[in-house]
Amino acid sequence: MSHPLLLALATFIAGQDGLVAGHDPSLRQRSECTAGAPRAALHVPGSAMLGVSAFRFPHLPMAGTIEEDMLTGLWMDLDPAPNAVLDWNCTDRTYNGHQGIDLGMKSWFEKRNGVPVFAASDGIVVLAQDGWPDENLNGGVQGNIVAVDHGGGYLTWYFHLALGSVAVSLGQPVKAGQQLALAASSGNSFGPHLHFGVDLSGTPIDPDEGPCNAMPSLWVHPPSIDYGFHLYDAGISRIDLTPYYPPAIMPASNQLLTSDSAVRFWNWMINLPPQSDWRVVFRRPNGSVAFDSFDVPFGNPTTYSQWWTWWEYGPTTVPELFTLLGTWTVEFRINGAQLWSAPLEVRTVLDPNLNHPPKPIAASFEPSLPTQDDPVMCRVATDARSSRTRTGTSCAIATCGRSMARPCATSRPPCSPTRCRTTPR
Repeated sequence: MSHPLLLALATFIAGQDGLVAGHDPSLRQRSECTAGAPRAALHVPGSAMLGVSAFRFPHLPMAGTIEEDMLTGLWMDLDPAPNAVLDWNCTDRTYNGHQGIDLGMKSWFEKRNGVPVFAASDGIVVLAQDGWPDENLNGGVQGNIVAVDHGGGYLTWYFHLALGSVAVSLGQPVKAGQQLALAASSGNSFGPHLHFGVDLSGTPIDPDEGPCNAMPSLWVHPPSIDYGFHLYDAGISRIDLTPYYPPAIMPASNQLLTSDSAVRFWNWMINLPPQSDWRVVFRRPNGSVAFDSFDVPFGNPTTYSQWWTWWEYGPTTVPELFTLLGTWTVEFRINGAQLWSAPLEVRTVLDPNLNHPPKPIAASFEPSLPTQDDPVMCRVATDARSSRTRTGTSCAIATCGRSMARPCATSRPPCSPTRCRTTPR
């Protein structure tokens, strides 16, 4: 199968002075995440084991903080029509026939560190499958899977798990919050994520309540989804980013050599508003402005639910950046508001020990006063959420004007036409 980059329409947008290369990283797959291991073939009839009457999930099925390090967005398709899609919130953030929820992560770095997958509720393991490669980007194969019978006809599915990580066995009782495995990209997958599915008496159902899904929420604590504009990931690099895109581990660096050909940086933005503008500013070590791109339009006709883009600037555009040593500052703005600002050390020789102090963090336990039977989560918080730039929210955001959104991946092709122009450096 083709390399996944060929499945994405890489877009090159010629900025005012810097070359911009971008794609909306995730619309690559068009078939159900569980294809290759058809859900019908894996169906295990729900039992009356627990006698559930008002069934709820007390625990999210994957570790992380929603919209911080856990990326949501591919919901269940509720429209039975073959050429139409609809999710619980009346948007098109799904694709035709998608029978679950996708919870993603930034890159292979998080996957290789280990992102736990939890039982969403008490139950008994009725399927535990392991042994398949777990960094698949081309779909179409079998994968590592766990299924849990919760009684009352409720069954949950956990797809695309990491090789060798399945920690439960057939017939084993599990508690809500108990680790089942690690999230990865095994099976019919195009990037590291968890596909979480729910069946009721053999029929896939959507656990999320919303204007287009009247069924009561199955979550004890329904997750709050941020439909406002915000930054998911960003970084600066000395390395040419042409071969890099999610879920690759990005070659970040806070140093630039005077002999380097260019400085690059990337942004992974969520819910980019229609007709947005971007602006790049380089400040000299004394704080004065050496370069200002001023506002440059993205040219996006609709909201882009995800947009991964990279820029590069060379000595032709910002000549002083490659001659004046010291700590420069790179600023990036969207629609007039600063999205981030970062130091860049310009040097003649790389300093392997150079680093900057980390931002402060805080940690807390959830629940703060757990009982003996409560699953306990340690929540690590940064200032990311409080510092986000928001430009409004909507309950019906279109995804690039198309009838599909983030499938089983964290990368997506663009929804705007390809535009190319060589920019001098």
